[in-house]
Amino acid sequence: MISSTALDALLTHPERGTPAWWAQIQAEGTPLVAPSGVPGECRVVFVWRDPRGARPEGEAGQVFIEVCSHTPHPRDALTALQPWPGTDVWYWETRLPANWCGSYFLVPVGADALPPPQVPAQRRAWWRARLERGAVADPLNLWQSYANPAGQPLSGLRLGQPPQQAAPLRGALRSWRWLSPLLGNRRRVWCYTPPCPTGVPDGPRPLVILLDGQVWAAGEGASLPLLADLDRLSAAGVLAPACYLCIDSLSPGARSHEMGCTPAFWDAVRAELLPRVAQLQALRPGQVWLVGQSLGGLAAIYGALHWPQAFCGALAQSGAFWWPDVEGGPTSAWLARQLDAGLLPPAGQRLLIQVGHHDQPDMRAGSRRLAQSLQARGHICTFEEFSGGHDWLCWHQALVAGLPRLLPAAHPIPTF
Repeated sequence: MISSTALDALLTHPERGTPAWWAQIQAEGTPLVAPSGVPGECRVVFVWRDPRGARPEGEAGQVFIEVCSHTPHPRDALTALQPWPGTDVWYWETRLPANWCGSYFLVPVGADALPPPQVPAQRRAWWRARLERGAVADPLNLWQSYANPAGQPLSGLRLGQPPQQAAPLRGALRSWRWLSPLLGNRRRVWCYTPPCPTGVPDGPRPLVILLDGQVWAAGEGASLPLLADLDRLSAAGVLAPACYLCIDSLSPGARSHEMGCTPAFWDAVRAELLPRVAQLQALRPGQVWLVGQSLGGLAAIYGALHWPQAFCGALAQSGAFWWPDVEGGPTSAWLARQLDAGLLPPAGQRLLIQVGHHDQPDMRAGSRRLAQSLQARGHICTFEEFSGGHDWLCWHQALVAGLPRLLPAAHPIPTF
């Protein structure tokens, strides 16, 4: 963070856009952050260097930005950086809480790819096409970039936290290609076993299945260092020794199908994957947990409720409990309606439902409603809101806090 005076000096410098000016920006790292003068709030300035060089006067083209859970959803309004005429500098300033944590990305477009008129359906299709072809991470951000399940690059914004390097992994990480006859596809899976704390004998372990596993399976140096966090929590005795299975969601199309309350996916996991993991690591009977985010959160709750003989509970973060109709509101929430109608197996699952303070209001309401339905049917369900939004960076922090509640080291059989 720099002073507000220093930030203004950079932004108004007569030589902005020169190599020397950009060298200062690169050394500071973007976005530029300064106190706003309001307690608990920061000025945040995003800066983009046009790779084409100085922008001629009147040239068409734009650079859009999405700051997850802060800028309006693109179907409602697009957020664009402003150019400094005659330079290669684009910028956009906003205000954020001083403890903000979240992801963002940039979408530069040329004159031949400007957005269509203000028709939501057309703009949504245009935006999706831009994400596939032109979304980029911030090259001047000092944190290592990462990717969501679709492979879209993201940059992290952690106000008040200096960039850190994840510790080397100390456990055993195995990976293989899962060829599924039941699903008719092939994907990567990773199995990670953190070491036991010193002096603690190893034995059969609970298994935690992490959906969208390609996000979490990165090793040393990862920007979302979940595996290193598992090492740290296990070594400190905060988290019971467990085994973690990360399942790649393969592609956006496969993810949309398999995580949309699809029995075949869970049939394949139970019949094809669990026996393979049991060959690698002795598992504790009746202790298989499911963890997922967004659509994966829906899938985790669905799997735990429908196959209680295989899965003992789930942790869902910002679950897409609106499924199957994102525009349908509460009346389209199939899983909650199934619960309310008494059409699901009897009570007994242990469930943790998390949602971010900055998630969309309908998503927070849907998560709360499902938790209430689960509690009414006798399930042991805890509902909580975390500081953050619909974003992998926020889910990572909430997951690190939530896993010890599923697998507390002091309790061999997890309870809430």
